[in-house]
Amino acid sequence: MDADDIITGLVLGAAVILAVRGLAWNKLKALGARSWPLTQGTIEFGTVIEHRTRYFSYYSAKLSYSYSLNGEYYSGF
Repeated sequence: MDADDIITGLVLGAAVILAVRGLAWNKLKALGARSWPLTQGTIEFGTVIEHRTRYFSYYSAKLSYSYSLNGEYYSGF
């Protein structure tokens, strides 16, 4: 086994550890959100924004929304 094999093994091992850690964190967040209240909301406006760089383009969505919960009105974007 040479140095390149050892480095490749370490990189792959680190990638696996990070992936498992990310999955565990997502599961914890989902469990914490179970107690949140549910309500209906409305998308008031939405658009897609193109972002261009020198080598590629990517897109993001911008939404404005509103909802009521326990008699209180909320909105945002």
